[in-house]
Amino acid sequence: MGRPARQAGVPAAVLAFSLAALPAAPCLAQTSARSTEPSGKPLVVGWAELGSDGVDVEYGYAGILVPRQLKASLSFVAERYPGDEEFAAALRATAGARLETARKAVADARAKRDLSALSIRDPARRASELLTAEAAVKKAEAALAEVIEAQAAGVPGDGSADGRAQPEGTVPVVLTPWSGHADGSLLPVVDQPAVVCAGKKLDLLVYGSVRPRGAYLAIELSLYVAALGRDVWTATDYAFADGLEEAVAALARPAAEALIGRPYARAEFRASPPVVDLYVDGKLQRGSHLLFFEPGRHEALARADGFERSEERRVGKECRSRW
Repeated sequence: MGRPARQAGVPAAVLAFSLAALPAAPCLAQTSARSTEPSGKPLVVGWAELGSDGVDVEYGYAGILVPRQLKASLSFVAERYPGDEEFAAALRATAGARLETARKAVADARAKRDLSALSIRDPARRASELLTAEAAVKKAEAALAEVIEAQAAGVPGDGSADGRAQPEGTVPVVLTPWSGHADGSLLPVVDQPAVVCAGKKLDLLVYGSVRPRGAYLAIELSLYVAALGRDVWTATDYAFADGLEEAVAALARPAAEALIGRPYARAEFRASPPVVDLYVDGKLQRGSHLLFFEPGRHEALARADGFERSEERRVGKECRSRW
């Protein structure tokens, strides 16, 4: 709790600062923020309606309500840490795309050269055009040879000079929602996630079903990763038809960890007045929360014009610590 600075003309106000370390996975201590900035092409995430075959008509809304609420509750998930297998699969896909692009460039250059040779009647103009076209062919062929040589040497598919793969979970990749979600809609019920991902250009897909189980509704969710061609996470929760919010709350953390790719601890900040500048470990904090992944201790400092700075608080290694 901060105090007003003792200056003439400064109103008697209070600077309040609090933080709640939201529950983390049992195996995870309160952790340090990411050590690297996001890199690479963003991964597109899609959310689908849940299949609700067999569910009474009056409860059919569950197939839309659950994914919508879960998607909203996971709005803080903005990055993913791909594992080694996923990282390698992404590299292979990128390498394949680069190779295909280079091959197409060669084919296009050769086709243009051949067209010039057959369609231009003026000898002088044809000779000039053929010189330019032949140079383009050689350039495209050289680029193709470079791609093939680089891939044979194990250089990543992005063509970077460093052929060493990053260790698992060290480089986050930005997650971005499928463009169709902008109006609040969901993808239709999914039976073949691979087909949907290919058609909608999705990297990740959250889909599932709602099924009647006695007096309960069984809510099953899965996360499909296109690069791996399979589900990497599946979970089931049970709820009464009028208690779907509890099921969403129970599924939120497992779903978030599946999307992020690793366990986490989430810290949420609340400050008053709103103009407070909040610093965590010396860096200005722009948002209302931070995710932490490595065990450690951290410092937070709140500042506002006209107020003394708030007392520094530290978060220890206990998962459920409070600032």
